[in-house]
Amino acid sequence: GSAVASPLFDHGGWTWVLIAGTLLPLTALLALLRDRSRQNA
Repeated sequence: GSAVASPLFDHGGWTWVLIAGTLLPLTALLALLRDRSRQNA
């Protein structure tokens, strides 16, 4: 986590760290849900 957070923090501060920390799990969740719905169909 910190390997990603450090350059983000240097670039844009806590805002970018929070955005990345929110988007990454959301993206993984969406991909998981999409794969599940594809299997059920």
